Amino acid sequence: MEQVILVNEHDEETGTMEKMEAHEKALLHRAISVFIFNSNGTVAATNGSINANGTWSQASSKFNIDFGVTPVFSDLNDDWLIVEKTATSIKLKDDNPARNEKLEFVKL
Repeated sequence: MEQVILVNEHDEETGTMEKMEAHEKALLHRAISVFIFNSNGTVAATNGSINANGTWSQASSKFNIDFGVTPVFSDLNDDWLIVEKTATSIKLKDDNPARNEKLEFVKL
């Protein structure tokens, strides 16, 4: 069973838990996946065990990701607000204020 590091809304570690249990309880945890954003609007992603293809777009202050119904990555399907963008990273937050979800993509 794979363990994940649980975090609070300030990214402070609060403990560990089995990955599936954390997902079932919708708890915040750290995760690492690899995303390849192509200039033609397609994106490929992997978390080491699941690979997925989708689309992405950016308009004004919004960033959209769509992986369809692919397990794991479909929870990223959304319009995201761009919080900060540099040449090597982009920080996003859910455009729904009721959801406290954040993403950060870093160019390696």
